[in-house]
Amino acid sequence: MPISKDLSLKIATNILKERNIEEIRKRLQPRHDPLRSNLSRQTELTKNAQEQRLEVLEKQGSSLSYIRGKSTSDDPSIYQGNIENFIGLAQVPMGIIGPLRINGLYAHGDFYIPLATTEGALVASYNRGSRIISLSGGATMSLIYSFGSFGIMVSIATCGSKNKTPAQNNQSRCKRCKT
Repeated sequence: MPISKDLSLKIATNILKERNIEEIRKRLQPRHDPLRSNLSRQTELTKNAQEQRLEVLEKQGSSLSYIRGKSTSDDPSIYQGNIENFIGLAQVPMGIIGPLRINGLYAHGDFYIPLATTEGALVASYNRGSRIISLSGGATMSLIYSFGSFGIMVSIATCGSKNKTPAQNNQSRCKRCKT
């Protein structure tokens, strides 16, 4: 969707209000410093392993009062706009993936992400994907402008393979990022 010159100027001014061009460029660059995983093995289902995973989330600033069962909500009005015909809550098993390296203007670092699912092996698959993304330099993202809409635009930059997959280039691995 094309945008006007005025809106383009407003977006650029808003981004540059907080940072200069060099700082923006630096924050959005892929990073290849070593990943540190603080998680115990995925298949270890012990109270100790569970507590270690929760501590990893707490150290990054996540609030776990609902996950730990220390907080509940008896007021259905807090779900206004999130659910219709509300009757209650259900417990769904949660796992954790990460670290997922994010190179963004606002979120910047290696993050652990909790996932709730009843599908076996889904967390392990997401965890492998987050590792591949992180080892490739991380996911670079920035919110350019919020239109207050459900539609989003995603732009994916390749590793210099001219928008082709490694298979299309007859390569088994990307030569630039070694993935």
